[in-house]
Amino acid sequence: MTANQSQENVTTTNTQVLVIGGSGKVASIAIPQYSNDYEITAMLRREEKAEEARDNGATPLVQDVTTLSADQWAALVRDFDVVVWTAGNGGRAGADVTYAVDRDAALECIKGLEQLQNEVGKDRAPRLIMVSYTGSLDNETDDQGAWLAYVESKKTVDKRLLDSDLNYIILAPTLLTLDPAQGITVTENTPEKAGEKTSRELVGQVIFELAGRAELPNQDFIAFHDGNDPVSSI
Repeated sequence: MTANQSQENVTTTNTQVLVIGGSGKVASIAIPQYSNDYEITAMLRREEKAEEARDNGATPLVQDVTTLSADQWAALVRDFDVVVWTAGNGGRAGADVTYAVDRDAALECIKGLEQLQNEVGKDRAPRLIMVSYTGSLDNETDDQGAWLAYVESKKTVDKRLLDSDLNYIILAPTLLTLDPAQGITVTENTPEKAGEKTSRELVGQVIFELAGRAELPNQDFIAFHDGNDPVSSI
């Protein structure tokens, strides 16, 4: 059990967690910290990242998210307790790739989770933790390239989740940094708050705080940035 997890909310260490985007910066920081507390599978696009995932204490699963149908997602997530979506191009490889990863793949994953939930029931379906960003529902941009693709993709996916009956939570950190985590401040989920700073380590702490609970918070979003409150307070 980690210091940031509240005693009454922690489940057993056998919790099966699938981290989609398992070689990203947030996952690479978080997985080594929590691999003793959870059974973590890191979903990776590139085979050369598999050994790093093993070194971090995770079981690697090499799979390109853009190739999976809803049926394939339903089969893939079936045996997990928690599915964490941290995958994202974020505009780095251009608009087309951003739409393919941040929007289309995420939407297919949601469809797959819905199919599985319809089959096994809500109580037995995986819980979904979707990593987005503060103000995603209302953010606008004049950019006509990859950043626009990111803004539109996250908005589309988050609204799609709001319309679903899945057992989910959307995490909405502000501007991400590589600074050490100190604590958390929960904030309003508006674009005006997006300029605050959030440690990627803190994002990982929030993910696994919630992954360790028997139930997710009864809310759609948690918007947050660096602060002084314990992560267990969310």
